[in-house]
Amino acid sequence: MKYIILVNLILLVIGITNHSPAYASEPICSKNQSPYRDLDFLIGDWEFYTLNGKKIANQTYHKKEKGCLILEEWQTLSGQTGTGMNFFDPGTKKWRQVWMSPSFHIDYSGNLNASGDLVLEGRIYPNDGQPSAAVKGIYSRNEDGSVTKDFLKFDEKTKTWQRFFIGVAKRPKPKQQTKAD
Repeated sequence: MKYIILVNLILLVIGITNHSPAYASEPICSKNQSPYRDLDFLIGDWEFYTLNGKKIANQTYHKKEKGCLILEEWQTLSGQTGTGMNFFDPGTKKWRQVWMSPSFHIDYSGNLNASGDLVLEGRIYPNDGQPSAAVKGIYSRNEDGSVTKDFLKFDEKTKTWQRFFIGVAKRPKPKQQTKAD
């Protein structure tokens, strides 16, 4: 009994209980205002293609945590997966993405530029213990509603950014109804 009282007291003091005034109001990130809605264009289902038009993956973006988090789920047609968490950090005033896959993870942040492209910079960490590297991701919205995603690694030897992956995310076409439907 003393243990239960002590745990409840600790939770009350650090503000984790449901009755805490700190959590009584709606979080600002759930409101319909910039910058918190700047990435809402990503919400929904996407098909991912190489630049030559070959489909390689499906991805879905979901709003979570009252709209404060955009969760990305990625799966290649061969079954490789990855998950990204995207959120606006009010402390740094930047969007941050933490991406995890079995092969590597990325932690980078940035903002929309004057053209409306999301530009993120940070580090990529191979999960096999190899050294990390500086990485940049650029998400560019296209006139047709698709999004080009360009990923670059910084080459320490040449002191230049080198592309390691580029592709285009497109909304899936609506399925045609057949006479049997």
